[in-house]
Amino acid sequence: MYETILNHLSGTVPSSINNYSSYASCDNIGEFIKHLRNIAYSKGKPRMSIVLEQSERLRDSDANILPVLCRLQELTQDINIIVIFLSSLPIEKFRAATGFMEPVVINFPQYTKDELVDILLKQRPSSHSVEFYKNYIKLVLSVFYLATKGLPELKHQVQLHFKAYCEPLEKGEADEHDIRLLWRNIEPQLKKSMSSVYLREVSSAQYERMQQLTETAPTDQSHFKSALTNKAKERSSSQLVGPKPFPLDRLLAIFYSIIDDKVTPTANIFSQISTLVTLRLVTQIGGNDQLDSPKYKCAVTLDFIRNVARMVSFDVVRYLYDYA
Repeated sequence: MYETILNHLSGTVPSSINNYSSYASCDNIGEFIKHLRNIAYSKGKPRMSIVLEQSERLRDSDANILPVLCRLQELTQDINIIVIFLSSLPIEKFRAATGFMEPVVINFPQYTKDELVDILLKQRPSSHSVEFYKNYIKLVLSVFYLATKGLPELKHQVQLHFKAYCEPLEKGEADEHDIRLLWRNIEPQLKKSMSSVYLREVSSAQYERMQQLTETAPTDQSHFKSALTNKAKERSSSQLVGPKPFPLDRLLAIFYSIIDDKVTPTANIFSQISTLVTLRLVTQIGGNDQLDSPKYKCAVTLDFIRNVARMVSFDVVRYLYDYA
């Protein structure tokens, strides 16, 4: 991270010309501050800014990095520099135990539906009228808006389906004002894409594997229920060891068993798993991608789980054979 920041501020681009070298080798905060000062002085001490996207990932780094970045202006002395943290998490999730300087918090509300239409309209192809493309955007939002208000995802969906939306025009079967016909042509494709919202970076093989969970759920359900009735011999030792890692498949199999119904994997289910990890209620072990064979581990106490279960009127204890 330090070397990437130094490259951007200094204008260094690793390439074959410089043997893919960075501005400087840097692996600690002391060297980072020294190089920052050198860059600033070489450029006449301009105003500099560091923008860190997905800054919540810093919480899993060394404990001193976040407090140091918050105090970077102070530590670099006469260098005019500011660090901007971009995150979807509140500041309460960032505070470190020591040395944390409270940053200035600026909250940005989500885009309204009308604002999203105006923004998405800017990518209109010149070959189609504003009215035609605006109607198309509204049709796409009518399907996806309740599932996601994320601009990047909505941009992707608008771009993904536009060619299919225009097919009746190209075949001479409709004109730009036949909105109902155009909608009927694309409606099944839009609804099918609903199941892959937030999962479009997953390979097709991985996604097909997740869809197969619906078909294998009866097998998983019987396996899980039989496990509940089978009292494990190592019950006492497992309580001492604590929660064990489990794969995503098992998590979903248990979920399907509990709800006792056939439910297709949806974006909502996977986004809730991601939220549990973000809130540190569940820890992800391995797997850079959410579906890249990750394993998870419960990160809260049984008392905490019981309290939550009690709030939602769910008898969690009867599903825990170790604590029956």
